[in-house]
Amino acid sequence: MGRAGITREQVHEAAQALLEEGIPPTAPAVRERLGSGSYTTINAHLAEWRSQNPQTPANVPEMPERVRSAMHQIWAQATAAAQSGLETDRQALAAMRRELDKERADMGAEITRLERELDDAREQVEHLQASFSKAQADTREAQSQILDLKVENARLGERNANAEGRAEELRDQVQGLQKELAQLAATKGTTKPKRRRSPPTTK
Repeated sequence: MGRAGITREQVHEAAQALLEEGIPPTAPAVRERLGSGSYTTINAHLAEWRSQNPQTPANVPEMPERVRSAMHQIWAQATAAAQSGLETDRQALAAMRRELDKERADMGAEITRLERELDDAREQVEHLQASFSKAQADTREAQSQILDLKVENARLGERNANAEGRAEELRDQVQGLQKELAQLAATKGTTKPKRRRSPPTTK
């Protein structure tokens, strides 16, 4: 059976503790946890413990040294390849960062230019609004003057109509006078003057 100092309960407790810690409960791991014990005894107790805990992973034999060495070489090569790939990624990331910094600087310059253009556009809008307001004021003043001129034109038209009516009346009067004068002239031409009697002579 087991050697003195290594009991069934100790192996089971060590295996359960390793399992709870997420470590596979192998014979080397149990022996390391216990600090002593033969592999034969530990494997026998572990087999019993696994039969009572079927959900636990199966016992994994110790990895041979040649396999471990090959795995170490593979791991070293994979690590070197990963580091090389990581360096490549770092360089690509640095280049991308430089490109992003350049694009950010270009974008900042473009934003500054657009802000200046926006300020200029705002000034032009303000100038146009002022010009439009002045044009509206001038238009209102011109409309007021046009209205005054229309009123004055209407007055002048009325006065002109009155003057034309008065002139027509005067023409009619002149024509009437001319007719009367013509009639008088005709009447005077047909009337004979009376002969005067000479005064008697005295002897």
